[in-house]
Amino acid sequence: MDYRKSFSGVASILAVSNQRADASFAQPLGEIKVPLARDITSASLADPLLELIVRTQGSFTEQAVRSALTSMYADPAQTEIDRMPALLNNVASLGMAPKVFQVFKQTLVDIVSSAALDGVAKEQVVAQLEHGASLIQLVPSAKS
Repeated sequence: MDYRKSFSGVASILAVSNQRADASFAQPLGEIKVPLARDITSASLADPLLELIVRTQGSFTEQAVRSALTSMYADPAQTEIDRMPALLNNVASLGMAPKVFQVFKQTLVDIVSSAALDGVAKEQVVAQLEHGASLIQLVPSAKS
């Protein structure tokens, strides 16, 4: 099928129905522009998972994760601590290496334990972190 004929047919239908036709051709894979980390707004960084990805530059190594978390939560507020179990659940679904996940989990526990906040609230969050999410591992299927 000739894509030009299809495109002009769709454009004609949209023009007849008084709809705006904002169509463009996809760029080849080599020409796609990827936004730089500095282009991400501060509103985007309200999501701790996105902030973690930006701070680690997508490289989930033990050192990168530990460094990112300690800088993200240098002086955590109670609301940030309350959101840590959800962050752990989100990270568990990424499928990272088991050692990196354990470092991630332990770093969060250490941050919560050393926070200058209410002891009972800290204990609850630590318990959620220690007994909550576990790493999701993809197991390759057995070949027949």
